[in-house]
Amino acid sequence: MSSTSSNRARILLKARPTPEQLRDRLAEPRPEGIELYLDVSDITGDSWLAELKHRVAALELPSHFDWVVEGPLRSLDGKFFDISCPTPANVEVLRRLTSFGRAIGAKAAVIHAIALAQSAEAFAAELAEETLQKSLAVLRLYADLCLEAGLAPTIENVPPVTQMRESRFMHSLIGMEPADLLYLTSAVQGLKITLDVSHAQLYLNAASASGSDLPREVVPLIGYLSSRRQVATIDEYIAAIEHLIFEVHFSNARGLAAEGLPYDDGDLDLDELAVRLQRIARFLVTETIEPNPDEAVLMREAQRRMKTAIEQNDGISGRGRGRGRC
Repeated sequence: MSSTSSNRARILLKARPTPEQLRDRLAEPRPEGIELYLDVSDITGDSWLAELKHRVAALELPSHFDWVVEGPLRSLDGKFFDISCPTPANVEVLRRLTSFGRAIGAKAAVIHAIALAQSAEAFAAELAEETLQKSLAVLRLYADLCLEAGLAPTIENVPPVTQMRESRFMHSLIGMEPADLLYLTSAVQGLKITLDVSHAQLYLNAASASGSDLPREVVPLIGYLSSRRQVATIDEYIAAIEHLIFEVHFSNARGLAAEGLPYDDGDLDLDELAVRLQRIARFLVTETIEPNPDEAVLMREAQRRMKTAIEQNDGISGRGRGRGRC
């Protein structure tokens, strides 16, 4: 939990460690921290670490400014990063992620709990369970590297239909359901959860979807998720993993694949979630998809709206406590 006087989560903006995005995110109103997403191009080359360290060190920041680092979607071999595959490229990604986190004094690291399926027809309970078990080797290494670097190791839940920032549909065999997250965190010492509420809502939408208008490609996946569903609402999803949540990614969602939507444009009441999760998580990270990644217009709106919702709730709670005193 945050060390702030109000004992609430701190609100962070999302950025890549590029000069343009750092300059934009650090403009007023300055956030309480930044979660840095590392594209694979950011950690490639002989001098990548020195360049990023210099870029961050040149910033004029207060001592209480917080950093979180997030691993790339693609690995160093050009393939998608996959926690079930302990390839040299994937292992090196983890080493570079945690080395960078240590160098800038980050509080935590994030990787996706993802293992890509060949198609939506590949889903079966036995294969998912096998993939979860195969993922433990990578996650144990990841947790060890994080803890050695002074970082809290976290895994992020994934949506059932993901575009991986590449405008094409893909599917993960694991990482959508609370049960998967509980299995992985119980098997890996120190591992915590980064809850992405947009991804969670997309999972819930898929697990409850029905009708003949579904894309044929996803029908097997929908059937698989529906047969295994243990939670039906975002509140139930949160309750299942509440004790393991370290931070939360905030954006809205709709349907089967519309993730990263603006604050009030989707199926989620983000005001309500901000109020609830600010007492559980250490960080709330705005992750709305921007038309121009170098300008955090929608993320700034989310930052403002979350802060307002939390402060208004604190005010109401405070007045309620006052009325109850003798």
